[in-house]
Order: sequence, then C-alpha cells, then structure tokens
Amino acid sequence: MGVSSMNFYKFALEDDKTYPELISGLDLYLMLFSSFECLKKYNDLLNSINVFPVPDGDTGTNLVQTFKSIINELSKVPHDNHCGNIMSLVSQGAFRGCAGSSGSILSEYFRGLEVAWKNQKSLDIEVLVEGLKLAAEFAYNAVIRPREGTILSVARSIGESAEVWKKLVTNPYELLHIIFEDAKIALKDTHYVLKEAKKAGVVDSGAMGLVVILEGFLIKIREIYQVGLEIIPISDELNYFIKPEIDFKEFEKKYEIIALIPGLDWSLSLLSNQLDDLGDTLIITKAENDSKVKIHIHCNNPTEVIAKLNSLTNLVKIITFHSLEQQNMEFLKQKNQRIGRISN
Repeated sequence: MGVSSMNFYKFALEDDKTYPELISGLDLYLMLFSSFECLKKYNDLLNSINVFPVPDGDTGTNLVQTFKSIINELSKVPHDNHCGNIMSLVSQGAFRGCAGSSGSILSEYFRGLEVAWKNQKSLDIEVLVEGLKLAAEFAYNAVIRPREGTILSVARSIGESAEVWKKLVTNPYELLHIIFEDAKIALKDTHYVLKEAKKAGVVDSGAMGLVVILEGFLIKIREIYQVGLEIIPISDELNYFIKPEIDFKEFEKKYEIIALIPGLDWSLSLLSNQLDDLGDTLIITKAENDSKVKIHIHCNNPTEVIAKLNSLTNLVKIITFHSLEQQNMEFLKQKNQRIGRISN
C-alpha cells in the first residue's frame, strides 16, 4: 500500500457522504461501458508494449475484442439494474469473445466476479472485496503455469489491497479509488518482476490492461458523482515504462490455438495433463452456466495439438489458429506505417 493511496484516503474521508453506500447495477453497467472506451483509447499503446508471453503486438487488440463481446451481451438488456445479472452477461460475453492469453485470463477473472456477485442486486464493501479476491483466484487457476509480474500479479494485488482497506473506508466507491492507486504501484512492479518486461523497458501489457479497466471505472464514477481527485491517465504516470526497446527474435513457439470443447464436464487436471507438454501459455477457461471449455495454447506443432483435442472428443471447434511470427510481422508493418505518417 503506497503513499499515493494513503493520500487519496485522507482526501476521500472529507467527501464520504457524497457517494452512495452501495454500487448499483446501473453504475456497474455504465462503468463497464466506460472501461471499453478506455481500452480502445489505450489499444495501440498496449499493443506496442506487448512482450509477454510473446512479443506479437496484440494485447490491446485482444482485450478490446474481448470487451466488445461483453458490450454486445450487455446491450441486449440495457435496463437491468441487478449486479449479479450484469456480471452473468459480462462473463458470458468474455467467454464467447475472449482473444489471446490476456483475453482468456480476463474471461476467468470475470467468471470469478460472476460467482461472487451472482445473487447481489447491489454491491457493498464486503461483497466487492470478496468478488475481487475470488476473481484473482479464478484467473490464477486458469493458467497452468502462472508467471509473476503479469496480469495475475496485479489481479492478486487488487484483491489484497481491497482486503486491507475495506475496514478503513465507508463505501465501495472510495474503495475503488484507493484500489486503483495501489494497482498502479503493482503495475510498476511488473517491470522489475517479469524479466521480459524489464529487458524491454516496459510494464506488462496484460497487467496494464486490467488497470486500464479500473481507470475506466473511476472516470465514470467521477463523471456521475463529481467527487474525488481528477483521474490522471496511467500513460502519464508510467511514461518511463512505456517506451519499449523490444528485440523481436525468433519465437520459441510459432503458433497460437484457441479451441472450444462443448458438451462435456471436463476437469482442469485432465485437460492440463493431456496438453501441457505440447506447448506453453496453456490457459483453460470455462463458462459458468454450461459445460463449455476453451483451450488457449502456444505451440510449434499445431497438428499434434489438434489431434490430441480430437482424441478427447469429436466436438472440438477451432476458434483461432494463426502464426505468431506472421502476426508480429503485420504488427511491425502497421507500426512503421504509423511512424512514417507522423514523420511526414
């Protein structure tokens, strides 16, 4: 817990009566739309600092795609004021549209929130905190070989910060402000913990994406209630850590596969045991209200991975299958075109 969050807490105490005691479904709904806009604003930056698990320049794109699917689900019922119902739609949308490793982890993060908030029309401090802790747990459990200094570390830090502060604030809106300050500190730490990020001179892009989602929440809260400090963009505070010096060497794993397995109640251990030695960045996500499972993996022999999946069930549907190296070349081409337009 850093000095910045301590300072905000002192400020927030002066204005605690201006926030409601509960987060309403409507506020949650609006905050999610705000996060989508925030992710779109940061899209190019998140792509540019993407070095882990592979430097293929698509973290921002994947998070925006995942969130677009969420927004599509939310748009079907624009007047629902029940937080549990809203999170069910969020979880469904994230699972259906999740892209890349960051989107897959975010899908499980939201599934944790769905489970915690299932029967909650509104969110008090205790319910908010339990959801944030469970979300981090779900995210960690989805990644077969988790690494610290990533989105997982920041997710856990958010839950821990919420637990520390919950008895010292009077409402969940204050708590979100303080969590945001601590999350930015945890994000800076990813530069030092994740060796790939430190070598490239950046923070972890997936972790930054999660903090951007929080930034979107806070922007909307301030817009609604006109209370609290002005939200300083993460890009301004972390300017030193977002000027990448990325060395694009040959990828250890050349292909990315995302596959959907419907209709069966798969155990995490069974799937991980079958697939773990065929590649890396293995992430297994589930839909809360049915038995569908999504598999994300980076590999060198996609035929072997697909054959293994088909040996488990003939219901496999390949959602994504592409060359990571080719994707990286496209990203660099687009980046150079942008630089050329600016210099001209």
